[in-house]
Amino acid sequence: MKFLLVPILFFVFQSVFANPYTENFQFDYEYSDIKLDPNTQFLKTNETPKILYLDNSEDIYDYLSEGYISIGSANFVSNAASEQQVIEQAKKVKAKLVLVQKQLLDQSLELKNVSERSTKQWFYNIESIFFVKDESYKQGSLGVSVGELSQELTRKYQRNTGVVVFLVYKNSPAYRANLLRNDVITKINSRDVWKDNFLTVLNEEKSKSNNVIFSILRDGVDKKIPITLGW
Repeated sequence: MKFLLVPILFFVFQSVFANPYTENFQFDYEYSDIKLDPNTQFLKTNETPKILYLDNSEDIYDYLSEGYISIGSANFVSNAASEQQVIEQAKKVKAKLVLVQKQLLDQSLELKNVSERSTKQWFYNIESIFFVKDESYKQGSLGVSVGELSQELTRKYQRNTGVVVFLVYKNSPAYRANLLRNDVITKINSRDVWKDNFLTVLNEEKSKSNNVIFSILRDGVDKKIPITLGW
């Protein structure tokens, strides 16, 4: 019987002290390319990762706009995950920033009785994203990330052409011109744009002049935004 105690105790020790951020971590499928990219800035040995807790998932765009890119995530349910554990995992994968969002699984556990509350198991759904930094967006002349119109936007605006702005990088030409996330760019100067020709049109118009006019749709309203390209 005593021979069975060793593996049983080892299992209990692992269960109690295992790091849930490590056990549940998965690299993004782009990680191999990110790792080989010379522009990628990983956490250095003498650095401490930044751990931030989000109340709103939309807040993630504030950090993406600073050049942070995801390398992986860890999502799990726990009642004991600590900040030290997320720091340990960040150091293992050399992440400079981790954004964590915690959600109490059962709001009914908000007990008024202090003694009862102290003995209650508080379980949270924890979503965490690990980031490194890449400022290669500064090599472009505009400072945005764009994509195709979703089916929802296609129906809303009754058009197939145009690109939707997913991200505006901070202090970029687009940022200074007040181009906003979710704007739909329909023209550069007088030329129609869509996902496949956007960069071509942008570069061709830039070769004529750094000062261009973007036609956009914002909340269904047509606007024209003058932008001076280049940092």
